[in-house]
Amino acid sequence: MEERNSSTTRRDRELLLYDGVIIGASPYMLLEALRLEEAGQRVAVLDRRDVVGGAWYIADLGEFTEVEVGCHYIERCSTAYDLLEELLGTELVEMRPQPFALYRGLAFDRACAIPRKLNALHRGLESRNLKRIIYHCWDLVRHLRPAPRSDTPYRYPDRGCRSIVQALLTRLERSSVDLFLGTDVKAIEISEDRRSVACVTDSGLVRSTFVVVGSCTDVRELSVGGRPIEIQKKQMPHHNIILHLHGTKKRPFSYVESFGISLQRGNHHQPLASSSIGGGIARVSDIGFYSDHRERLEERGELLLCVHVPGEQWEGKDTDDFATNILDKLLRGRLVEKKATLVQAWREKYESPLMTQTELDRLKQEAGPALQTKFTFDLGLGMTSLADSWGSVECDQVATRAAPIAPKL
Repeated sequence: MEERNSSTTRRDRELLLYDGVIIGASPYMLLEALRLEEAGQRVAVLDRRDVVGGAWYIADLGEFTEVEVGCHYIERCSTAYDLLEELLGTELVEMRPQPFALYRGLAFDRACAIPRKLNALHRGLESRNLKRIIYHCWDLVRHLRPAPRSDTPYRYPDRGCRSIVQALLTRLERSSVDLFLGTDVKAIEISEDRRSVACVTDSGLVRSTFVVVGSCTDVRELSVGGRPIEIQKKQMPHHNIILHLHGTKKRPFSYVESFGISLQRGNHHQPLASSSIGGGIARVSDIGFYSDHRERLEERGELLLCVHVPGEQWEGKDTDDFATNILDKLLRGRLVEKKATLVQAWREKYESPLMTQTELDRLKQEAGPALQTKFTFDLGLGMTSLADSWGSVECDQVATRAAPIAPKL
């Protein structure tokens, strides 16, 4: 275990005892740890990665330092935005332009369900399955009524998720929370009376009164009184491809979800990717804009984009081939100008488990109160649920500092 905030030796780790153990170091889970610590509880956070932030992390990519790897936004909710600003001392500014969804050249509000339903209907037509076609037609009609427009614009830190990670690290250093990085949790063993928990890790045993898991926590084994509890989760493969381009945008965007473009060569009428979640989607984010390299990129007429694609269809393809094909689809989708050329590319493949809210509720019913579950798939929605727990919290303005850098891609 790589540990911070504790001088515990390896032998003592067999007897580590906490009120609560948080599995995962995503922003939401770290805020939950800080909330419990403020309530007077002794808390530990375990994460198998060597950096904090979960999917919200930064890396050095060639000449570009401390850029976020991933396509992020925070679901619009004034309560979530205000709480994040209050807790982290990090200003969230209005995203310009606002995130949107793009289907065959038509732009929709990002929260609008219509492009997803159109995309699902298109795939149903391709399958020639009459039941699927009828279902997707009915589903589309149900969502044709315009959704109520939100008066709250999307907001995001001016320097991206790096601001969130740095602020969290600063608060953690000031807290008594024990942070164990590079610690893989193999199993969660809960006593028969559900009053104690043993987290079996690759570096020792961590005992607590309760354990907290989230939507994306990779819970492998769970038992109560020695009785195994079945865990239903989806293991979702993803690709992040970062493109350093010489060129400009054809259509202004900060974050866009694109439908109707295929990864298969010679066909741009299919979605960029197929996924059981989102109905086939590729996310594109201007990560250069949310970095310290913004001005330099603008002066040189360059872009630094991250494209997130779920799915296995690019297994075995090298990074250059992947990047060239993605650029071709961005050109076809009219997101970048035709003269845009590829300078350099980086690629990351990872797998993310996902448990639905229904599954989280079931596990909580079977193993609670020793097992607590949190919806962490969406930071904005998760922060809304945290708002009542935190109440009015006064925090000092945090000082900026360099965050640990993830391994180079």
